[in-house]
Amino acid sequence: MAEFEREYELEFFGERGFRRYVCKKCGSAFWSAAERATCGDTPCNEYSFIGNPIIGKKKRSIEDMRETFLNFFEKRGHERINRYPVIARWRTDVLLVNASIYDFQPHVTSGIAEPPANPLVISQPCIRMNDLDSVGLTGKHISCFEMMAHHAFNYPEAEVYWKEETVRYCHELLTRDLGIAEEDITYKEHTWVGGGNAGPSLEVIVGGLELATLVFMNLVKDDNGNVVIEGERYSPMDIRVVDTGYGLERFVWASLGTPTIYDAIFDYIISEIIENARLPFNFYDEKIRGLISDYAKVAGLMDVRGHSFHDLIDDIARRLEKMGHKVDKYEFLSIITSLQKVYAIADHTKSLALLLSDGAVPSNIKAGYLARLIIRRTLRMMEDLKIDIKIADLVLHHMDRFSYMLDMEMRNVVKDMLEIEEDRYARVVEKGKGVISSLLGRKKSLSTEDLIVLYDSHGLHPSVVKKIAEGFGVSVDIPRDFHAIIAERHKPKVKEVRATKKYDYPPTKLLYYDDQKLTKCRAKVVGVQDGWIFLDQTVFYPEGGGQPCDHGYLMANNKKFKVLDVQKFGDVVGHKVDSNGIRVGDEVECQIDWERRAAHMRHHSATHVIMGACRRVLGNHVWQAGSQLSDREARLDISHYKPISSDEIKKIEYIANNAVLSCLPINAEFVDRKIAEQKYGFRLYQGGVPEGKKIRVVEVQGFDVEACGGTHCTNTGEIGMIKIVRCERIQDGVERLIFTAGIASLNYVQEINDTLEEIASIVRVPRKDVIKGVEKIVNEWKKLKKFAEKGQIKDFGNTVNEMISKAKSVNDTRIISGFIEGGIKELTNAAKIIRESVKKGYVVVIGAIADARGYILLARSKDVDVNCNAVMAEVAKKYGVKGGGKADFAQGMVETDRIKEIVWECVNIIEKAIKMR
Repeated sequence: MAEFEREYELEFFGERGFRRYVCKKCGSAFWSAAERATCGDTPCNEYSFIGNPIIGKKKRSIEDMRETFLNFFEKRGHERINRYPVIARWRTDVLLVNASIYDFQPHVTSGIAEPPANPLVISQPCIRMNDLDSVGLTGKHISCFEMMAHHAFNYPEAEVYWKEETVRYCHELLTRDLGIAEEDITYKEHTWVGGGNAGPSLEVIVGGLELATLVFMNLVKDDNGNVVIEGERYSPMDIRVVDTGYGLERFVWASLGTPTIYDAIFDYIISEIIENARLPFNFYDEKIRGLISDYAKVAGLMDVRGHSFHDLIDDIARRLEKMGHKVDKYEFLSIITSLQKVYAIADHTKSLALLLSDGAVPSNIKAGYLARLIIRRTLRMMEDLKIDIKIADLVLHHMDRFSYMLDMEMRNVVKDMLEIEEDRYARVVEKGKGVISSLLGRKKSLSTEDLIVLYDSHGLHPSVVKKIAEGFGVSVDIPRDFHAIIAERHKPKVKEVRATKKYDYPPTKLLYYDDQKLTKCRAKVVGVQDGWIFLDQTVFYPEGGGQPCDHGYLMANNKKFKVLDVQKFGDVVGHKVDSNGIRVGDEVECQIDWERRAAHMRHHSATHVIMGACRRVLGNHVWQAGSQLSDREARLDISHYKPISSDEIKKIEYIANNAVLSCLPINAEFVDRKIAEQKYGFRLYQGGVPEGKKIRVVEVQGFDVEACGGTHCTNTGEIGMIKIVRCERIQDGVERLIFTAGIASLNYVQEINDTLEEIASIVRVPRKDVIKGVEKIVNEWKKLKKFAEKGQIKDFGNTVNEMISKAKSVNDTRIISGFIEGGIKELTNAAKIIRESVKKGYVVVIGAIADARGYILLARSKDVDVNCNAVMAEVAKKYGVKGGGKADFAQGMVETDRIKEIVWECVNIIEKAIKMR
């Protein structure tokens, strides 16, 4: 880009004899110490390191390479910091960490918070879903990787370092510590854009492989900016950020020179996959290894995006033939498709090890959706290769391999999650056959949108859909980037910020933070507007964070005004009262309803205590998904992968109430965000991510800690008894706990006691014998019901037998038709009775009406050549019947009372079909 040309004219390049060239193939500008016609990157140049490692003479492991990098920058004044989770809990705009800079956005890069160190060095695990369909195919794409990085945050008053030092550090690391020849390195100019920021960058290329990117983030998106990049306007940033990214796995690959990156970093798991898979070739055969090496070189030269898989394979096969390989297209296709799955399984199970141990819960929302997407894609490929080990075994192998960087307390939870997901996947596939059959009864082809709906709504992977559809003679084209499409669709949507009314008054002093038990105060009215009373200070808590506002009274001018609502507008608090009469300048006395406030405090503190208890019973993956308080009860929504059992509820209650009896101190204070995150980690953000440099931290000492703006008890003893009233699954992966605390718990127990007394009175037994009394009544009711059903079954059987006796014979085939009372269940029972009675030579057409809906069932014996599904499809066009089935059985539903007409239409179609045989 012309605007940035001077940004790359570094003293370092002049000192080292680097000159600027323009690539004759791609047109990119680059810097090199040796005269070159091309930039060195693929596809302008092929890989030169495969079979010929470019990093010194030493073969380096993941751990060795990571430590070399971290140690290099530590020695140069950078503080080493621990990795962040791969789930970006501190952000609302993304789900997963895609790069190391994500760790510091938005709070550090915007200047709201200080960085954890400056300068710093980190090796940050990342997961990217945009190239999921290319994993295993190209030899270089991976969904999980570590981005080694050094960052410096330059403030107007405090410069750390900028471009010159960044490039010097990189060059010294590559040449001195890693032994790469200077003339083999090119620095390719590139304008970087991302996350609302932009800046010049240099891509560091060696042997055809991009090893690092050095970004100099110095622009921020601004509609009034004078720098235009890709149609967007930008202005200079106050904070200039050195944002580097060194691909750990790529460095290891370059040091080993293996055919693919997967062979370099997943050797420990690939061998296990191959041993348990049925491959159509010998993975370790020298000819195969040679083919894979050249395949990787060729694939690296190609842009795989926008091409079908088969077109890519054809193109690669032609190129390999020119290199001297004798390529049988079908054999080559078999090798590559199998190999892609082996590599992708190795990669995906590593991603799952990171995602699940960091707390993702497979579900249909947020990060859980992406986890399930990877799980099901992996299971499908494992099925294709007929791998006879469990997905959990592979994921746990990764966890054991990288135990030093993962939460190993999650090992058993991860195993349980994956076993449940594998079982669920098998049931989804089985159920999906009927779904797809029904859909194909209405459509002749399936679009990409259909495939997305089938996956999102029914969990059916497109490869499963394709296989089932082909059985119906329908071909399905699956987009090569299908997984990237649905991952993109499930990115967090930027919520439209609802315009909040702004009131121009001095900030309200919030006395409830100074003393949460303060019930009254005197205040001065600074504003009256839109029905809101604004005071210079208040004891009233405004609605927020799942906690309702305080109620109470304002006393002014010898009159009592009832406070109906309290809301916060930026830094000012508005009070809505039941009548007019308060004016600006009045002195008022504020008095809150203490019983309501106290109930809210108990329930809010109980929410934190239950949260801590849930993690201790269910696992570290538990995360708050929402909460709401009232004075009568409260609810807490948590992420969990299966229904919570009654025994687990009891354990949670026990631990929570034990914490209450321990009278643990509950401390609340405003803390610098940087210090809070360093001390407590990102569990702080259970209830959401607060704004500002300082955040209010509420800690139940040694038990739970969260960023929270609500009012709380001063110790757990003030909460009183905690009683979980019920637990329900509100959506896939989210459990809701409804509970009471303190007086509300006493009220609940008394209500239960009163109910028990009433039941005892009704069944006329002492309270201690209520269960026996109810059981006796239920058993008697069952006997009466059974007796009644016998009569109904007899009548039902008579109706069906009458149909059989009145059956119409056509060419030795009996067409049995008629109507019954009931729905699908009754129709199925009728067909069963006919099958057991008639045995062969029959077709059944039965209709029923229930709940204003018509139902129809078609069935035949195996010896009759009538396609029930085709008959159903024909009447579906004419009458709008929704349904389908197989050749020997079909059923449907129609929102009409024309069911009799439809039955006779089916009989006529079947009769014609039989006569034409």
